[in-house]
Amino acid sequence: MASYNKSKEVADLSFIDDSDSDEESFNCDILEQDFEPESEDDEELKDDEGSEDDEGSEDNNASARHRHRRGVDNLDWKDRAYDYAWLGEFTERAGPTIHDVDSSITDIFLHFVDDKVLQHIVTETNRYANKLIFIERNAGKLKNSTLKGWKDTDINEVRAFIAIMLGFGFDRRNSYENHWSTHWFLEQPGLRKLMSRNRFTLILRCLHLADNDAAPPRDDPSYDRGFKIRFFMSNLIANFQSAFSPSRNMSVDESVIAFLGRIWFKTYHPKKPHKQGMTVWTLADSKTGYIYNQDLFTGSDGLPDATQRTVMKLCEPIIGKKHHIYMDNYFSSPALFADLANKSTGACGTLRTNRTGVPDRIKLANPAVGDSVFEQDGNQLFVCWMDKRKVSLISTIHNSMTFQKQIRQRRGPNYCEIQKPCAIEFYTQNMGGVDRADRLIWTYLNIHKSLQWWKKVFVYLLEVSFVNALIIYRSVHPNEHVRSDKLRLELIDGLLKNFERRPSRPGRRPTDPPQRLTERHFVSANKQRTPKGRTSEPDCIVCSKRGAGSKRHQTKFICGQCEKPMCPVPCFERYHTLIDYKTNCTKEYHS
Repeated sequence: MASYNKSKEVADLSFIDDSDSDEESFNCDILEQDFEPESEDDEELKDDEGSEDDEGSEDNNASARHRHRRGVDNLDWKDRAYDYAWLGEFTERAGPTIHDVDSSITDIFLHFVDDKVLQHIVTETNRYANKLIFIERNAGKLKNSTLKGWKDTDINEVRAFIAIMLGFGFDRRNSYENHWSTHWFLEQPGLRKLMSRNRFTLILRCLHLADNDAAPPRDDPSYDRGFKIRFFMSNLIANFQSAFSPSRNMSVDESVIAFLGRIWFKTYHPKKPHKQGMTVWTLADSKTGYIYNQDLFTGSDGLPDATQRTVMKLCEPIIGKKHHIYMDNYFSSPALFADLANKSTGACGTLRTNRTGVPDRIKLANPAVGDSVFEQDGNQLFVCWMDKRKVSLISTIHNSMTFQKQIRQRRGPNYCEIQKPCAIEFYTQNMGGVDRADRLIWTYLNIHKSLQWWKKVFVYLLEVSFVNALIIYRSVHPNEHVRSDKLRLELIDGLLKNFERRPSRPGRRPTDPPQRLTERHFVSANKQRTPKGRTSEPDCIVCSKRGAGSKRHQTKFICGQCEKPMCPVPCFERYHTLIDYKTNCTKEYHS
């Protein structure tokens, strides 16, 4: 091993970054199991990129301008800081592989959620609904069940159901029933015209993505805890990979699906906005945030090297293509990096010094603030750098080059300069791919309340599909700046293109009486004037009708509170006491 304290190459890049760096990592403690505690060494390094709002973070051009302002993109030190002669140059073409400028956001989304996936949902949903009907009929409960009116769904109706689920992200409410509320403040006429509340809740109840009878028993070695979502998720990811080719730099991290129900593989994340939920291991493109591969964590299998096998499984579609993989210290280890190197894949990540194979010099290093300790072992570079706290890193693609970094003093306007390893700067730039995707996903993700964990995953994957479609759309329309909410509405319109609402019986009358029957009302003279200055005499809202066989009746009086024209006797009383107040004008009626 070669060891040294400082690099011989120093680049003067004092204007690159004036923010303090630090690290914090993922803590995935299974509620029913004990995971190894983690050090606080990763999050601040990822946050060094800067936080942006939804539209800013999802705009690649804005991100490029941000990096340009920091002086990172146009400098030759980038190439000199790499040391990957053993790996070779990355030659793959990055970007969309199927869609072009003629593709709409609906075309891209339906490439992911294609007819094969939709037909599978239709088949399994109808199968499960008919199974429930059979059970309730045998139990004598079907007569009073909402299932008695079930009619098999189809692809167009499932598309409409997905469109409604995507639309709920605009207006999050505490229950689905509130979206169909008739209260004047909450009412959504468009949604009521699209699908009835009972039909939506019935589809949601019967929604299924797998045949329960086809699942192996729990004691079978091939039993999969995630079988309820596996077909949908695997087909979706295959479509993700066929539509986009990632750039050289990619990141591996975890995404969290919030869930408070009871499930064996629920995890605890003390430093995440959602403390409890399901973990999804994610491989994303560092530049765009495009999610290329995912794997739902369904619990530990008790075998060693679980994190190493997780990364290798995620990277399987890109193995041998000379990508650079960035990861945090939950995954990083010398054994994993050696395995990736043997398969022509570079890697860089923060490091826990208690990992097997970490040199003693790095474990025992205690450099002064701004100083670095480097150790070379074959193509693996170990770095220990002191910022606010000690930061350790391992890389197979970088050398020991450092640059001048300005740090603002906590007190006063003065700055001090320290030497920062370029490898850590590259980690800061390229580790945020999954975080960038999560910001886009959680902007409009419907907080679906359910005790069934797989429905939470289903709604999450629909949002992932939209975000990936959004990234592809913006890649093929680089000069078209369209907000994500506008594209979401365009997608909803596209999904509803061939859908017609099923006929249904009219709903019951509301039990709450209208305000005109409960408030205080008084007769007033109509003060409105005609263009010639005479008193206006509009038709009475109660007794006047126009048309053949009807009689028109005009009046000079109105209800001062309702501002409706009506005869003082007897129309005023009829309007404010009866639900059905309309009547015909006759001599007997007004006598």
